[in-house]
Amino acid sequence: MLKRAEFDLLYALLKNREHLTQRQLAQATGLSLGSVNSRVRDLTERGFIQDGAITPAGIEALEPYRVENAIIMAAGMSSRFAPLSYERPKGMLRVKGEVLIERQIEQLHEAGITDITVVTGYMKECFFYLKERYGVKLVVNEEFQSKNNTSTLMLVLDRLGNSYICSSDNYFVDNVFESHVYKAYYSTVWMDDASAEWAWITNARGRIVGTDFTPKSAWVMMGHVYFDRGYSAIFKELLPQQYGDVRVYTQVWEYFMSKNLDKLEMYTRHYDAGKVLEFDSLEDLRRFDERYVENSGSAIFKNICGVLGCTESDIQDIQVIKKGLTNLSFSFECKGKRYVYRHPGPGTSKRIDRHAEAIAEEVATRLGIDTTLVRIDPEAGWKLSRHLYQARDLDYSDIPACRQAVRILRKLHDAAAQSPNDWDIWGRVQRMLDSIPAEYLDIPFFPELLAQMTRLHDHLAKEPAPKVLCHCDTYAPNFLIEPDGSMTLIDWEYASNDDPIDDIACFVVSAKDWTHDDVMDMFQTYYGRELTPQEFRHAMAFTAINGFHWFVWALEHEARGVHIGEYQLIWYEYGVKYLKIALPLYEEQVDAGVSEV
Repeated sequence: MLKRAEFDLLYALLKNREHLTQRQLAQATGLSLGSVNSRVRDLTERGFIQDGAITPAGIEALEPYRVENAIIMAAGMSSRFAPLSYERPKGMLRVKGEVLIERQIEQLHEAGITDITVVTGYMKECFFYLKERYGVKLVVNEEFQSKNNTSTLMLVLDRLGNSYICSSDNYFVDNVFESHVYKAYYSTVWMDDASAEWAWITNARGRIVGTDFTPKSAWVMMGHVYFDRGYSAIFKELLPQQYGDVRVYTQVWEYFMSKNLDKLEMYTRHYDAGKVLEFDSLEDLRRFDERYVENSGSAIFKNICGVLGCTESDIQDIQVIKKGLTNLSFSFECKGKRYVYRHPGPGTSKRIDRHAEAIAEEVATRLGIDTTLVRIDPEAGWKLSRHLYQARDLDYSDIPACRQAVRILRKLHDAAAQSPNDWDIWGRVQRMLDSIPAEYLDIPFFPELLAQMTRLHDHLAKEPAPKVLCHCDTYAPNFLIEPDGSMTLIDWEYASNDDPIDDIACFVVSAKDWTHDDVMDMFQTYYGRELTPQEFRHAMAFTAINGFHWFVWALEHEARGVHIGEYQLIWYEYGVKYLKIALPLYEEQVDAGVSEV
């Protein structure tokens, strides 16, 4: 085992492959001339140096520190880098004429590191050519959407040794990679304003001992990481033990490391600002590569410029919108106005009929129900809208506003418009149940609940009602209230022909803490009067089935690792409560009025 100074001297000689004076060694290693003198004398006596050059024995002494391989993490979507990351993985961006991941692979090759594994996920096919061009190994992370990059390292545990861990989207101005490394380290860059970054806390020797999530100014985490064999051995032992914790697999891998710093020995290595770059946003990239100011090559920007008659430089202040499970969206400012661009998420074309959505948007715009639409492309699936940035989401505790939402739905239904598609809520339930692994449905109450819901649906199906264009996704966040009190209904992706009462039932079942009187208030607002007994049981049945539908939807998402939270319970409770009301009204032929419940 070499001491650090001994390693530095031998590695300096290895890199130069020629005689170096002790003064030159002092300059190369940062050691004092006196320290170099004594250590060179000792290394010469041990046969590692001869006449100022490294010997075969010295090369052998460095062998335990040789870098074996590199892992490049390229599975994530980098959603903050909108909109370019919507069209291609961030690591595939061309910066200063070079593709980011290609530049990084070539820098690794320059350091003699050719055993490289690229872990892909999002738009994985974009990386396949790297296998032929550079001889890299490819691993696919199928869980990149539901889990964080800790899942990437779980896939390559068997490859960890003396290993570089890299991100495909980093840009190293100078080559940071070395053929031999003494100890595990995390690269850091100094930031005067580091309030949005993570920083490590170190002891006097530079060992990482803690994490600072809100530093004012600090050496922040940025760039590559190096695992030595000792670090990797402990990492490979601990991660499988703790991976089942949702806080581990949904967080970045550094979270796991921060919880095990007493066992995982790693140090920081500082780099000059501007040498290790990480482009968190398009504005960052525009500052570094002027080509992205006017001509990024983005089809999304081309769409926006074509509609708004602007240039790319007019598109400013891009902000990612994290709402929504099926789309990728961002807001931006252009010539003093703010807009939202909706980009279809991966695979949504298989689930959403964009032509039907466009028809619904036209109807909603004509009726004044949705005032946001600027342009929708039913072929490509993108949409450009006015951004109601001063609007607030509808709050279920605001009963007058909820009545206003119900009246908007009545206006839509009274238009008696038609969609090319029909909404089949029970068919959706069946398809979701078929996709859920059996172990996730091994719930004591579930078989009987499903049987009763099936009976209720069968009764409801015998009560035909005229089907008209409905929204079919009427939960509160799709209703936006502007400062003047006006309300608009957005997100028409699921709009289809349906029984209008289904829209009202869908609206009420996400209302937390509502009483039965609150639910009936909405149905009475919709009808403009008290409900007849037949209308009552019809409304109660749809409320039960909607609660059950969204409960099954939550089960299906939980089975895929997507945490839903308290709404899973809210939907279950609506389903059970209104099943108990509705099913007896059909099976016992009880002529119950509203007041009897």
